[in-house]
Amino acid sequence: MFSRIVQQQRQRLPQTTQQMRSYATSDGFKEREQGEEAKYVHQQEQAKLKELREKEQQQQQELAKTQAEINKAEKK
Repeated sequence: MFSRIVQQQRQRLPQTTQQMRSYATSDGFKEREQGEEAKYVHQQEQAKLKELREKEQQQQQELAKTQAEINKAEKK
């Protein structure tokens, strides 16, 4: 009878360990998923900033060109 109880407990132990391991990996997965999401958002923000900086530079060049044309027209 005692050996039967020990065998039953041994059979339950891996299940409990597996359940705990599953819980622990789900936390790790959640953290990893949040990290990947944050990295993706950061990359998207960086791409948008790069695009905006390029657009700003183009507009400044156009403004400088227009200003030069205005100065040239005023001299005439």
